[in-house]
Amino acid sequence: MGTRFPTQDPSFLVGLHMVYEYSAGIRVELYVRNPSSVDYRVLKGPVAERWVTGQEATVASLGAGTGILSWAEATGSTVSLVINPDDRWVYGSAFFAKWVEDQPHLTTGHQNENLRSILDLRNEGPIAPHSALHQFAKVIAMEYRGTDDDRVMTPT
Repeated sequence: MGTRFPTQDPSFLVGLHMVYEYSAGIRVELYVRNPSSVDYRVLKGPVAERWVTGQEATVASLGAGTGILSWAEATGSTVSLVINPDDRWVYGSAFFAKWVEDQPHLTTGHQNENLRSILDLRNEGPIAPHSALHQFAKVIAMEYRGTDDDRVMTPT
């Protein structure tokens, strides 16, 4: 008997705009722009006011109304989110570059406008050892906004 993998139809994630909060108090706004990119903004926590638009990401279905988003940031950090919109939860795994952990304030603001300086900081490092965050978060607001809507993630 062969292994059956979930049908790859992550359309239930595309267009999803939500705010979720980890038990540690980190609050994040996320918009799944399309099947290959996300926008996000950290609203509360050590890197509050950090936001990125058009972040290349992998978006996939894990079955049973659960999906996964994964991406590598320009900072050298990586993020993976397992999302269940129906049950309103997120499980986040993030591996933060050492320089981000040591100086989180350097990553605040709109990364797209400061990409050259972020890349310079990443290249100066250090990247390792990474610090890890593995936590569940509750979804506190959620709506569907369609694809590639530039009005979703705007300056605050």
